[in-house]
Amino acid sequence: MAESKNPYLRNWNSYDYIKSRYLKVGDGKPLPLSTDEATLENTVWITSDGKVVANGFVDQSAALEFYLKDADTVRFSLYESANSDKVYDILTEDSYTFSGFVNDFIQEGFKVIDNPVTEYDVTERGSFTQLNKKTKQSVLGTIGGTSRFNYHFTGVDGAYHAMPHIEGSWFQAFNMNVGIKPRGVVDNVRGVIVIKTGEYYYLPKSPAESLLAAFSYSTGTSGNMHLYTLSLPDTLLVLGDDDVKEAKIPRQTNTGVDDQWTGQATPSIPTPFGTIGVAKNGVFFTSYRTDPTVSYSDQGYYHDNWYGARKAYLNAYNADLSEALVDSGNFPLNTYHYKAAPTDLYDTENSTDHSPLLGFAFDGSPIYGPYGYSGSTGQSNTIKRMEPSYRFKPLTNRPNGGPDYDGLYPSGYFVEDFEYVIGLGDLDDHNGRFCRTPHHPTGVFAYFTTVDEAHHPMFPYVIGDNFYGNVEMSNYGVIVETESQLLKTEETIGEVDLDLWEIFGIKYTTPAGLKKEHIAFVSPHESRTQLGVFLTTGELTGYTNLGVPVTHSGAIFKATGDHKMLGEAKDYSIQTSHLNTFGPARFSGGMRYSRTDPDTQTTQTLYAPQSITGTDFYKAHTGYKTYKDGDKFEDRVYKGHWDGVIPSGVPFKVEVWSFDGTRNGYDGQCLIFPIDGHPAVDGKGLYLNKLFIGEGDSPRLAYEDMVDQAQVEFRKDVDTFLVNSGIIPPSKKLKKFKNIILKESLKT
Repeated sequence: MAESKNPYLRNWNSYDYIKSRYLKVGDGKPLPLSTDEATLENTVWITSDGKVVANGFVDQSAALEFYLKDADTVRFSLYESANSDKVYDILTEDSYTFSGFVNDFIQEGFKVIDNPVTEYDVTERGSFTQLNKKTKQSVLGTIGGTSRFNYHFTGVDGAYHAMPHIEGSWFQAFNMNVGIKPRGVVDNVRGVIVIKTGEYYYLPKSPAESLLAAFSYSTGTSGNMHLYTLSLPDTLLVLGDDDVKEAKIPRQTNTGVDDQWTGQATPSIPTPFGTIGVAKNGVFFTSYRTDPTVSYSDQGYYHDNWYGARKAYLNAYNADLSEALVDSGNFPLNTYHYKAAPTDLYDTENSTDHSPLLGFAFDGSPIYGPYGYSGSTGQSNTIKRMEPSYRFKPLTNRPNGGPDYDGLYPSGYFVEDFEYVIGLGDLDDHNGRFCRTPHHPTGVFAYFTTVDEAHHPMFPYVIGDNFYGNVEMSNYGVIVETESQLLKTEETIGEVDLDLWEIFGIKYTTPAGLKKEHIAFVSPHESRTQLGVFLTTGELTGYTNLGVPVTHSGAIFKATGDHKMLGEAKDYSIQTSHLNTFGPARFSGGMRYSRTDPDTQTTQTLYAPQSITGTDFYKAHTGYKTYKDGDKFEDRVYKGHWDGVIPSGVPFKVEVWSFDGTRNGYDGQCLIFPIDGHPAVDGKGLYLNKLFIGEGDSPRLAYEDMVDQAQVEFRKDVDTFLVNSGIIPPSKKLKKFKNIILKESLKT
């Protein structure tokens, strides 16, 4: 068989003079790099002086050399003729890699907090570089010894205080109460440790997942609540009418006045076919009635019970959507609505607590779930399920030409199958009663959704034959213009009024950025005096070579405003926890910690102040800052005893404030842990172990890059674990992704 030739070796026989240049001492041949037969026909060789040679890789007669010319240069040499080569030199930069398995172990906790000690220099900040040349020269010329430059503010005590250099991170809200404690020991604190809690702005959820598109109100007991809603729930994805619908709820019955007849309509207003109220998630309630013009055999007597006629089409929450209905006021076709007790808004398993407020009727009366106090006059009574005073008529046959009771028309199919009996149950003919509730301790007329022991709806389901109060008729197409203001933030409107934001806001809105932050904790500290360099106003004075003072001024000297800024050395006071060691107690007011005396090196066991007020930190920073909303620094400090508990749903931040102009951070780590434990971590640990490869300009930087990669990867792994365990809510991106997947699955 003929020997197979490399197709690129087109001028092989003419390469003898090239081959002779790379003969290996000993056997007269270069060392082949291929695994083929070791002949000179191998395309790639390595020579005795360490060069890699490739022949015939271009159509021209050519040999390519590749080798390290010196410590910093890689050379490519391309043969051109017997006497000349074309040379390419590539300058290299040293780069190092560091690989290894990085592991971490989180025991009985959720997350680890790191704030390692780092150096900083205020003169390297952008704000300093914007100062004019003369000012910077003055500052830099004043710095000496251990003094460092700092911006400052003048406290209420008239003394200079350094502006803090702050490092730290926000943590999203957890779904349970959590605390923060040292993971072992935290010491060498360069400054003070500050723990903040956050308060969100809340806005209505977007219409894509909507409940309330907007909510506004007018003040006073004669005011109104205005709800703008798609009437779509957050419990499932549904397709329905996506126009925003308005509901107007009068507030005159929410006064808490102990008068059974306050607000009662005379004469009573019958409940209509269609909407009768709106739930706190923006979904409409409807009555049991159907179109009054439609009856059995067009006799004008037997009318369908809307719940009974549509029972087979309701979902698990007693809600209906796909039905061809005539418009009913602000209730267009195919609007998602509740026909009976909305079981997605209350806990059907809880029969020991008063049911929550589910929404309001169009007469302004509150609508509660099925459980209330057994006695209507007090809150100390036991809890019971509210029984309606309606029942099936005790008949064997329907009169007036009605159909027989059978499988097609069972008892309860028609509205006329029921009758009201005074005192039969707990509720009146409106399906409500005047009573005390958790929201109205002095009494209010309230409706109750009625169900049997198995939580199957019982007639009349929500409201009886008539409303109790005067109905806001704009809900049925009668337009009444009133002024109102948008409810944007958490607020209570009047002492006797409901906390409307609690009812219509927090659960059915989404956080929209941080509204404000509050300082809950500052680590135990002490004050020290040291020399610093600060900016001051004045003329820059120099001396001529004869020692005569000379004053410089002019536009080039100006820094900001019309002031001429200089560097000034001045003693100032700083707060530091540097001598203190923390652990294992969680951070809180009154926590136990240790202090090492710098002179005697003895260790003392001490207890932190119960409150931040009275500490040197609070005294120094009182008046140091005014926020955009007008709050001063002291308004943002929690003045009571913080017990170390960060409540569920509250974001928080762990920071280090340093004042010496040199270092910030601490040695050790902190741990976020559940106050009351959690089955996902109780008696357990989260072990993280992976291989990482870091790169850098030195072995140290390569190692640090490897560790940084590991920390990012581990944070992702921990967050995934916490979301899957229900400990933290998923991110917006994850929620959006899940919604996309769910919608696609519904399509298929």
